[in-house]
Amino acid sequence: MSISGQMYLQTVYMLQMRQTRVRVTDIAKTLSVSKASVCKALGTLARGGYIAQQPYGDVHMTQKGQSEGARLMARYRPMAASVTMQV
Repeated sequence: MSISGQMYLQTVYMLQMRQTRVRVTDIAKTLSVSKASVCKALGTLARGGYIAQQPYGDVHMTQKGQSEGARLMARYRPMAASVTMQV
């Protein structure tokens, strides 16, 4: 999975933990990108089996997506904390 794909998957995972519904608009606002960019990335994640989404519907992570999202969060959380502490 590309770095960009990882970023989108982590964002969906994080949003899903904080709120009941995850929409394209939520992801776009969180990452400060266009909705078109989000839709393209979500298509790639869906083809990889990480998410499921009906057109114009909410984004749902599959079991594979949940597992990978948790793994990515565990992997990058310590790095984010160390960068924050160094600033």
